[in-house]
Amino acid sequence: MKIRVRVSLLLLPFILLLQSLGTSSAIAEEWQRVPYSYPNQAYVFNTVSQYIEYNEGISIGSKLTFNRPTSNGGTISVHCESFQSANCVEALPTQLQANLTFPKCKNSESTWCISKVFIYKKDSIPVEAEFVKYIDGNKFEADGKYDLPEGGTISLWKIKEPASTEQVLFAVDVNQTFYWSPTPYYSQLTGGIYPVAIKTGNEYFPEIYSKNDKSSTGSGYLISPKCEKAIFTSKGECGSKELFPANYRFGLSIVVPQSVNGFISGRLEETKFSTNSAQSNSANKTITIDAEPMKIPRLGVALTKEQALQMIPSLRDGGMNWFAQDNRQDGDILKRIDFLRDIVGDKASGFSTVWNFTNLSSGSAINACKISNNTFPGLIATNAMIMSPNPPVFKDSEFIYQVAGMHFEPDGKTLSVGNYTMIVSKDVVSCLYGSNQIPITASISIVNSETGDKKISVSTIKNDGKFYTLNISGFNFSNPEIRVKLQFPEVKMEVIKRSITCVKGKMKKKISGTNPKCPTGYRISK
Repeated sequence: MKIRVRVSLLLLPFILLLQSLGTSSAIAEEWQRVPYSYPNQAYVFNTVSQYIEYNEGISIGSKLTFNRPTSNGGTISVHCESFQSANCVEALPTQLQANLTFPKCKNSESTWCISKVFIYKKDSIPVEAEFVKYIDGNKFEADGKYDLPEGGTISLWKIKEPASTEQVLFAVDVNQTFYWSPTPYYSQLTGGIYPVAIKTGNEYFPEIYSKNDKSSTGSGYLISPKCEKAIFTSKGECGSKELFPANYRFGLSIVVPQSVNGFISGRLEETKFSTNSAQSNSANKTITIDAEPMKIPRLGVALTKEQALQMIPSLRDGGMNWFAQDNRQDGDILKRIDFLRDIVGDKASGFSTVWNFTNLSSGSAINACKISNNTFPGLIATNAMIMSPNPPVFKDSEFIYQVAGMHFEPDGKTLSVGNYTMIVSKDVVSCLYGSNQIPITASISIVNSETGDKKISVSTIKNDGKFYTLNISGFNFSNPEIRVKLQFPEVKMEVIKRSITCVKGKMKKKISGTNPKCPTGYRISK
């Protein structure tokens, strides 16, 4: 059922590579998507966290694309070694696209890069990971003509936690999409953490896409079929998805230009979020996200053709292999989840544990607010099965955010329990409310839209000087509406009194008050 999260005031994938971690130390077994096969099982619906999580692997590294016009009015994607290569040099800036994988920062002036990676035990001091190497993959040189930075590949890191006995490697993959109009603008900043086991051997060499300069992007590797649960395969290496280790936190600091913005959407638990610039006049800012992985209820179901057409009438006979992608790309998925509720018995299919984020750059008055260059509007995170593809809506002094999910866990008996975190910049609060006051508490009302029952509680608001943080938990996915009204301290206006002297003949009277007036027949003495 749907939930509206209302708040009224008073986030490229990282991939975690784990070795020597047994199942006993890991977070619970992962849900597996329902497989698609045509024509036997041709109508399949799965929810996933991001497009690579249950895909057959990802492209390794960065890519440049020329969207070449065709005679029929369409385009084909052509791979470019660089924008100056013979097959791409004729392109107009508006026909170009770059998918950038962040390399490690080379110095304090670097941008579009990874500054630090943190992986450490819960309840301990953050520990930086140590860089090991880059995974072999696509990359490109910086191009000053297009203000294009260097494009790198997935980077490997290892833990430096002094007391740790675990030998752990980490691959970090942070991504940003570039377009030109004709100057560059940025579409989506994305990050995620995926545990994988590393296997080596000649059988793991991937196939490379054809680099036909007229029709093919040639931008990635095809996954070696012998690499099971593949996140990636590189030359002689298989990165196979594993479970998260229990009781660990993960953090990342990345450096981007001041112009990069947008509310961040995350699958993050107990999140710490900060932004800063090395200097007040710096052209860049550092974003740091530090959080635990989040356990998400999932849904996977094979439908009949009739059910699929009822849910999506525009479907053709070719089948349906649907990925919900957290609803970040498709607002209609909220309606489709309601349609599927009766079919699946209003229960989730399983759970997966993830750590990821993306920025949401459109569709909200929040992103229209003018904020300090060295900050972000804020961040939201939830364990809901489906979350809105847009930032929270601000209406009638409320932040409204839509999520949805099944009523029960996979056993069909245990209620699914939701949580929601909203971190909002003080600049956004001042912009939307027209006040520089600091909210102190929040009154939370959870309203069941079916019965009208209301549960009211009070929550505190954390304030770190730049952001206000509010955590809501304990609600169920039985179509409640969550309303949060943040309360500001009462402002006491100073009362100013004045006195006048009134006369009538030889009689005098002194009158005091905020707006003193002489009685009838008296006049003010001059």
